[in-house]
Amino acid sequence: ALRDRKFLGATALNALMSLHFVLQNVAIPLWIIRETSAPKWWISVVMVVNTTAVILFQMRASRGSGDLVAGARLYIRAGFAVAISCILYAMSGHISTLYACLLLILAAMVHVFGELIGSAGSWSIGFGLAQQEHQGQYQGVFSLSWGLGGTLGPAFVTAMAIGLGKSGWMIMAAMFAATGILMHKLVTGTWVPKEVVSQEIEETV
Repeated sequence: ALRDRKFLGATALNALMSLHFVLQNVAIPLWIIRETSAPKWWISVVMVVNTTAVILFQMRASRGSGDLVAGARLYIRAGFAVAISCILYAMSGHISTLYACLLLILAAMVHVFGELIGSAGSWSIGFGLAQQEHQGQYQGVFSLSWGLGGTLGPAFVTAMAIGLGKSGWMIMAAMFAATGILMHKLVTGTWVPKEVVSQEIEETV
């Protein structure tokens, strides 16, 4: 697996995409407390939105993800969804309490949509790119992406969201969108069609 450059590239890209999980647990609570007028207990509301959506829609989101190309399609959509959520989180800063609360909920809904389809897509890619006779070895390498994101992620997302503020959110939005596009290119050999971008915006906003 360590000699498979394509698989290692997918692992590296998945490590970048996995940073959005750290957003949920680290950056968003800090952002709400320090940069928005939403009450502190609104953090719990945002968490409930995420948890409820995962419980209710996880199985539905994974439908049709078994095929490698389908997994890449889900992955690129996830990248755009998480990017849009970052923009919405940024917009919630330094505005009235009502609008901040509403934007945070909308951002959380778009975020969890990206989380669900991105997770389904990543598993399809991880298994689809691996050599069948060495699945254990390949999955061990692919799992490093989650560990790397979890280890380096807290410092990174805090620096982006809190250190740079809205600019940091925009940087992360661009990063997640680019990660999805690059993964699609890596897996399918083609860049994202223009219609996918417009379709994703329509479906998530």
